[in-house]
Amino acid sequence: PASAPATDWGVRLAAVRRDLADPEKAALPILTISIDAGFASLSSFNRAFKESTGCTPSEWRSTALRDAAAAQN
Repeated sequence: PASAPATDWGVRLAAVRRDLADPEKAALPILTISIDAGFASLSSFNRAFKESTGCTPSEWRSTALRDAAAAQN
């Protein structure tokens, strides 16, 4: 089983991935989204995000928003 801190990070990262993919939040800075999810520092957030997804938060956002736009067309 996953440890409590690992589960907490997973929940936080899932919230960030959801918000980064939300076209209504496209103008919101990534730093704001990460702080809102409970990450205390940008460096720890960026490291955890890249380890989890294999890409940076800005790469994730760009791909997710492009995919969302394509799905609406």
